[in-house]
Amino acid sequence: MDAALEQISIDKQMQINSQVAVLVDDAQGNGCFKPSEEQRSCAKELSSPTVNFFGKPRSYWVLMIASSIALVVGLSSASLLGRFYFVNGGSRRWVYTWIESTGWPVLLLPLFVCYSKKNCCVRTALKQAFTPRLCLIYVAMGFLTAFDNLLYSMGLSYLPVSTNSLVCSSQLAFNAVFAYVLVGQKLSPFAINSVVVISTGTVLLGVSAENDRPSGTTQREYIIGVLVTIVASAIYALMLPLLQLIYTKGFSKEKSSFVIVLEVQIAISSVASIFSLLGMFVHGDLHAIREEALLFHSGLASYILTLLFSAIGWQLYFLGSAGIIFLSSSLMSCVFMTAMIPILPILAVIFFHDNFSALKGIAMLLSTWGFVSYIYDGYMVYKSQQKTSECEGS
Repeated sequence: MDAALEQISIDKQMQINSQVAVLVDDAQGNGCFKPSEEQRSCAKELSSPTVNFFGKPRSYWVLMIASSIALVVGLSSASLLGRFYFVNGGSRRWVYTWIESTGWPVLLLPLFVCYSKKNCCVRTALKQAFTPRLCLIYVAMGFLTAFDNLLYSMGLSYLPVSTNSLVCSSQLAFNAVFAYVLVGQKLSPFAINSVVVISTGTVLLGVSAENDRPSGTTQREYIIGVLVTIVASAIYALMLPLLQLIYTKGFSKEKSSFVIVLEVQIAISSVASIFSLLGMFVHGDLHAIREEALLFHSGLASYILTLLFSAIGWQLYFLGSAGIIFLSSSLMSCVFMTAMIPILPILAVIFFHDNFSALKGIAMLLSTWGFVSYIYDGYMVYKSQQKTSECEGS
C-alpha cells in the first residue's frame, strides 16, 4: 500500500514543490544576490518530506483514525441492534441479511464529494472502477458477502451478543492462514502468538455452552449458532485478503487512492443486497415483513429505526474494515476487529443482561492479549525499519 499512500499526498507535495521553486527564484533574484540564511532555511523546510508519524504521512493517520472509528461505532451499534431485532420478535433472517448490505446509498454522498475535490469526471471515474473484469469480481464478492451475512444472521438469532462476538474472533486464525497464502503476509512470532491465544479463547466458549443459552434456545440451536458463526467468520476472513488483492491488483497505481475503497464497497454491497433481496423473495419474507413490523414488541417506529440504523451501522463497519485493509493489510483489519471483543460483551451485559461467566472473562482477556501482541509486533517492525534506515543513512 506504499504507492497508494504516496498518491494520497501527491497533490500536497506538488504544491510544496511549487512554493519552493518560487521562493528560491525570488531569493536568487536572477543572479543579482545570494539567498539569505533565513531564505535557505525556509526553502529547505518546504522541500523536506511531509511531516510524518511512525514513518507514515499525516494523511495516512487521519484516514486510519477515521476508518478505525467507523469500524468501532459500526460494529458495536450494528451488533447490538441486530440482537435487539431478534429479541423483540424479529425472526426473518433474510430480511436482516438484506439489511446488512443495503445501507450502501449512504456512501454515495462522500464518494461524489471526493470526485468533486479531485476535479474528477464522474463518468470517467466510474468507467475506470467498473471495467468488465472488476464487475465480475464485484458479483463474486457480492455473492460471498450475501451468503456470509446470512450465516451471521443465523448465528446472531441463536447466540447472545457476547458469545457471538467472541466466536467471531476465530476469524483472526482463519485470516492469518488466508493472508499468508493469498497475499504473502509475513507471520512473526508475535503475530502467531496473537492468533493462538485468540483461537484458544474461542475454544473455551464451547465449555460454557450449557449455561450460556438464551431462554427459548435449545442446545441444538445453540450449537448450530456457534457452527454457522465459525463458518461465517472463516468466509469473512477469506474475503479480507481478497479485498486487499482487489486494491493492489485491480487498479492502476495512478488511481490508487482512498476513493477506490468507497467505489469497491458500494459495488460489492449493492450486488450483495440484490442477492439478499432474491433470497427474501424466494422465502416469502417480502410479504411477511409488514406483519412482522406490526407485531414487533417495541412498536412499528422502533422496528423501522432498528433496521435503518442497523443498515447504516453495518456500512460503517464494512467501510472502516476496508479502509484499514487499504491503508495497512487484511490481517491488521482483522486484528482491529478482534480488539472490539472486550467491548461488545460488556455492552451486551449492559443492554441485554447477557450472562458473563468466568470462562467468558478468560476468553476476553485472551482476545485482549492477542490484540496487544499484534500491536507490539507492528511496533517492533517499525523500530526495525527505522534502525535499518539509520544504518543506510550513515
